[in-house]
Amino acid sequence: MIFESLHRLQAEADLLIMYPLLAQARDLYKAKLVPIQVKTFRNGHDPTWQDSYTKLLAFNQTQYKRVISLDSDATVLQWKRVENATDHHESSDYDIDILNKLYGSSCLIIPHQRYDVLTGEFKSENHENYLGFPDEKWNAHDIFTQPSFIHFSDWPTKKPWLEVPEEEIRDYQPRCRVVSETDQDCSDRDVWRGIRKDFTERRQRVCGHAFDKRSIDRRSESPMMSTRPRYESTLV
Repeated sequence: MIFESLHRLQAEADLLIMYPLLAQARDLYKAKLVPIQVKTFRNGHDPTWQDSYTKLLAFNQTQYKRVISLDSDATVLQWKRVENATDHHESSDYDIDILNKLYGSSCLIIPHQRYDVLTGEFKSENHENYLGFPDEKWNAHDIFTQPSFIHFSDWPTKKPWLEVPEEEIRDYQPRCRVVSETDQDCSDRDVWRGIRKDFTERRQRVCGHAFDKRSIDRRSESPMMSTRPRYESTLV
């Protein structure tokens, strides 16, 4: 999905994807493929992000002078420190916890408003941390047009490439705000649902029905079919 967007926007940087098995990005979008083994950990609490250490392998791409990982924002000088941290992590550490421990006091954080927004921000009732100033007004439609990158982060709502029942979407979607006795503002909800709808439609158009969640579930019932490959995407 992200390679389709970058290809359409004529990105000039090399496109590199760390993958267990993936050929479409290489053949269709000219991405460079780097074979890896998915790094999995279990913390005994929740398996949702158990493969998240895999994205830290972006720091192994030492053939480049500079690397931009679209799901991390730290500059690494020595990969060994990251590797040691993943091998000797605390039971509750996620990938972001490792980066914060290693580089939280020294890394440069890119000003986020022009570059990135989490979908969960549209569900928040307090946007001061995102806006930066308590007096700045939040407008969902304006915010949606500003950043270059949208990151799906809506826990406990499932990721948009998974099939989610409509009743679950309604339970976790942003709430409408009462603005008068007769009027409600549902812009947060509308933008949030629109982002998910756009992703679903583009995924079906780019990846085809072979990557449809229901098709995968049916295929996985057969012992002859392998499970869907998991991957992390990196722009360099």
